[in-house]
Amino acid sequence: MNKEAFEALLIIKLQDLLSLIKEKKSSFRESLHWLYNSRVYDGLKNEELKMWQMSTHLLYEMLENEKDDNTH
Repeated sequence: MNKEAFEALLIIKLQDLLSLIKEKKSSFRESLHWLYNSRVYDGLKNEELKMWQMSTHLLYEMLENEKDDNTH
């Protein structure tokens, strides 16, 4: 996939994921902070990992698991 296509796909995936986070969390700002400071976000930016192929709900579950791991 070329860089422009990947970046466009990533934007769509991030918008979907942020919408889901916002439904479950309190504010857009909190949702942004939570996502952009996560290992999931780092993985999504790496095209070779192919995390962009995962469903939005699976990515959200991974974020929740990451948060749980960080609190223990």
